[in-house]
Amino acid sequence: ARSEDYLCRGSNLQISFKSGAPIKIYGHGSGCQWKLAKDGLQLKYFLFPEVCSSPYAPLELHSGSSGEKCTEDLGSKTLFLYSEHDYWNPYISQAQALMAYTSAAALDLDLANTRVLYTSPPSPKENKPKMLPLIEGLFSRGGASMMPSEQPRVVCAADVVVPVGGKASFIRKNAGTEDPWASKCRNAPLLQSYGPFLLRSFDIAAAAPTSAKERITVLARQSNKVHPEPFRRSLTNAEEVEQAIQADGHGMIFQKGSLLQMSQEAAQNDVLLQVVAALEDSVARSQSSTVEVAQASPELLTISEQAKMFANTDVLLAPHAAALSWLSVMPKCAQVLEFCAPGNYQFVNYAKLAGKDHVCLSGVAD
Repeated sequence: ARSEDYLCRGSNLQISFKSGAPIKIYGHGSGCQWKLAKDGLQLKYFLFPEVCSSPYAPLELHSGSSGEKCTEDLGSKTLFLYSEHDYWNPYISQAQALMAYTSAAALDLDLANTRVLYTSPPSPKENKPKMLPLIEGLFSRGGASMMPSEQPRVVCAADVVVPVGGKASFIRKNAGTEDPWASKCRNAPLLQSYGPFLLRSFDIAAAAPTSAKERITVLARQSNKVHPEPFRRSLTNAEEVEQAIQADGHGMIFQKGSLLQMSQEAAQNDVLLQVVAALEDSVARSQSSTVEVAQASPELLTISEQAKMFANTDVLLAPHAAALSWLSVMPKCAQVLEFCAPGNYQFVNYAKLAGKDHVCLSGVAD
């Protein structure tokens, strides 16, 4: 599909919406020809359609006026329709954010002049969903976002944009295999520009990497007040890892017997040797004189704090986790060491597209 297919332009378009009902767009204009049939224009938003009643955007297009007065007139601002499956998780859902950014770039939109209309509200179970400040900080800088409610509303706008769905994201292409296409497209321009755009949107100025200090972040993925349930993949002794790395800041002397405790002892020695070798190689190449290690639980931080932390990380050590989507904001010379989940190579490919050095150590299932 052409990028213009996702843009509806018209004179005084009217958008009628309320909770639990399709979004209805009225008016006359160019480009308002969205096809929602399964074999038509790709508007799949959700990454997990099996848990959704429908993976398609709930839109209805009508010619002429709705006959209702506008609750709000956006004037020259562009309305950005946005849908998510999971408003709590700010990581894997960056596939949708990236495709929204891609759509805006293809249409040459001024994202300082857009406002977001969510196609559905978050679940009542989602307390203070993290996705909302990310979406609004990126795509609703032209004014407050709008959420469907029980009270019907009619918004008038000249332009309405439906971004390409996250299901179609190029960072999700062939996620189950190490894709040669990702190597071929290393340093993809869209990812090269998305990271700086995200940092600018949240007024984050990352400190430049320096050979005097290696900044290492370890993601523990341990149960906490925000995520009380055990994570499916976790680093069981992150504190020992941190202490081992910091044991000798100048020489990086590792205690190989206490770095990591894997769930199956049979694989422990091989994995430990690979971890130590990767970290030693990283520090040797950077010729660091000091090492700064931080253990982090991103889900406890605000979106801005998360972006700032990853933008100031030189080496990232983590089990396979959706938080690895933040590698898009890491420095160009950053190193990522991932304990990969079997059959999931999303971030192996993502790192190549983003131009980041990445080491994948195969994980072992319980």
